Amino acid sequence: MAAQSQAFADTLRRADLQGYYSTMSSFGVNSVDALLQLTMQDYSAVGVHSMEDRKRLFQLIQTLKSEASNQGSSRFVDSRPGLPSMLPRPPPVSSLPGSQSFSTLSAG
Repeated sequence: MAAQSQAFADTLRRADLQGYYSTMSSFGVNSVDALLQLTMQDYSAVGVHSMEDRKRLFQLIQTLKSEASNQGSSRFVDSRPGLPSMLPRPPPVSSLPGSQSFSTLSAG
């Protein structure tokens, strides 16, 4: 087992979610980085149906994200090839209501 997969398995084990390792791996969620990309809407798709396990998974992801942000980590890169990132991207500033382009502001 590669180090990344081992770290992922250990992370699931610490949260008592090790039973989901195979199912998640089959859906391409096979690292901690990939786990961090999951949203609550993805839980069913990766086989997590029990409400208690969903709560555990949510808490685990929130804890990992908090730890990563406290360490200044840039771990939020999608490591699953071929799958789009599941994290929402902010809209471009120009598409926000009432926004003006820089050239409009500086010309006026």
